[in-house]
Amino acid sequence: IDAYIAKNGQIAIDYLDQNQPDLILLDLNLPVVSGWKVLEYAKQKYGEHIIRVIVTTANADGVNRLVGKMQYVNHYIQKPFVPDTIIQTVREVMELDKL
Repeated sequence: IDAYIAKNGQIAIDYLDQNQPDLILLDLNLPVVSGWKVLEYAKQKYGEHIIRVIVTTANADGVNRLVGKMQYVNHYIQKPFVPDTIIQTVREVMELDKL
């Protein structure tokens, strides 16, 4: 499994311009370009259902969840979280337990 870490939203968009990941673990509060803009770019480039998306956010409000449903976010993880939460969520979203 390969992983790429983008320190801001513009770096993430630059990466997505050349690479199609299977999964995006996305913080909505990225510097430079927001996580929503990164998600919008990924969906426009590769399609709405092609890339699975897990959003991490400190914002648990209903508006963010509604926007996420409209953007086909697979799962939300609210901050703060423990590493096991990420591992289990990735396994579920990628359907690794079915292998």
